[in-house]
Amino acid sequence: MTFLTKIILTLLGLCLFVGGFFWVKNYLYASTLTFAPTPTCKLQTSDIIFRKENNHLSELFSQMDNSFYSHIGVILEENNQTNVLHVELSNDNKDVKKESLTSFLRYATHYEIKRYNAPLDSSIFYKNGSFILQRQPVFDLAFDANTSDKLYCTELVEVLYRQSFGIDLSTHNSRYGHINYISIASIFNNTHLISLEKY
Repeated sequence: MTFLTKIILTLLGLCLFVGGFFWVKNYLYASTLTFAPTPTCKLQTSDIIFRKENNHLSELFSQMDNSFYSHIGVILEENNQTNVLHVELSNDNKDVKKESLTSFLRYATHYEIKRYNAPLDSSIFYKNGSFILQRQPVFDLAFDANTSDKLYCTELVEVLYRQSFGIDLSTHNSRYGHINYISIASIFNNTHLISLEKY
């Protein structure tokens, strides 16, 4: 065995050891977390779901607007399947996502579901939500609520309610540094939203 081969094998073994160490560490950490159970309340299209996870990014978004929750989406019911429409930065260029409620909450440690306290036409909401999903605007890294070709999570919810029902959910303008944006707290604190279930 040559000296170079020994070095390569040593480095390979070191990489496997370090990688294995961090995998075990992350596995043990994840196994100590308590994840939220699936909601049991009867949901309908246009209900709003707030989510909190136990990670640094979730904490950062919570602290931006002093909200307990860090992400938001809307319920779309179809064929007895409860889905969540939301916007999240991803590597596959599909930042607007429709996924099952179970998948949306798979890493959530807390959630709350709210409903607007007046009758709403869910078919219009579903149609508008499906159109946005098909159009696939990208994630708005600038958090600019004045653009229509880019969206972030709270902006999606605000846009859908405004387009579908003429309702502005955001109760106040939020500012982070030089950015004016629609915060989770500004929607969560809307007095027209009633809580259906929380964990």
